[in-house]
Amino acid sequence: MKLSQRKSKRSHRILIVGLPGSGKSTLAAELAIHGKRLIWLNIENAEETLRKLPPEAQDRIEFVNIPDSASYPIAAQTLLVLFKTGKANICEIHGKIDCPICKKDSNANITSIDFLTLGPDDVVVLDTGTQLSYSILSYTLKDAPIEKKPERDDWGALRKYTEFFKSQFQGAQYNLIVTCNCQEAELEDGAMKLVPSFGSASMSANFASAFDHVIYTEVKNGKHRAFSSSTASPKVLTRSRSDFAIEKCAEMSLISLFVDDTAPTNPASPAASDSPGNKAVAGLANIQARLKAGVK
Repeated sequence: MKLSQRKSKRSHRILIVGLPGSGKSTLAAELAIHGKRLIWLNIENAEETLRKLPPEAQDRIEFVNIPDSASYPIAAQTLLVLFKTGKANICEIHGKIDCPICKKDSNANITSIDFLTLGPDDVVVLDTGTQLSYSILSYTLKDAPIEKKPERDDWGALRKYTEFFKSQFQGAQYNLIVTCNCQEAELEDGAMKLVPSFGSASMSANFASAFDHVIYTEVKNGKHRAFSSSTASPKVLTRSRSDFAIEKCAEMSLISLFVDDTAPTNPASPAASDSPGNKAVAGLANIQARLKAGVK
């Protein structure tokens, strides 16, 4: 089949990178305001951020609580199965798949997930990938004394698991957003840039290649900002395979990626001035004002 005859894919793989408090979770959650249904894999306490959304937007978020910690690295265990099989029944209390304790409790809250049933209006959000990588390392050391330092085999296991997740994210046939904190790393060309923090330094430097869009969020002069074009900053790794430039949008929003996949992805350009995506983001000023206080 010729490339010109192929239909464009309708799913998006988005990586949002930034320091804590820079608006990563808010940027992802804002899609619920526009009618998108979010399956929110919560492993880093985003609940209070999401509760700032209007009630009707909160109703569109399936909140999957995974109470991860160094002593209870359940995120690694649960998400390894979920992203390998594409389906899982996860309990609210323990964040565990097919939890034997919650199965016996008729009042237990259990969320069923099946990636094969997701459509163009569904978005899986993993918040955060950085915490997942911490969970993986804790999972590999779960039987060791707490004072034990990771050895070569432990770092090898971390690499194996993070490579697995990177591959699964890259091959996702559904809409996927992963948030990550950032760290400085040296890229293949020798340049030092802020990159997503996910596992080892070498994995962090290459993790962004699994995504269609890499967006950086920050707070500057009291305002939340975001960038996605590859030339936005020489100090930050950002890019978009479809030339989506969030910094040129009327408001900081991802909705123009989802509203019309056939329209130009830069809603600030003259050709896209009347696109549905541009019309959608133009009315976000009041919503953003409500969400900015204390965003994650």
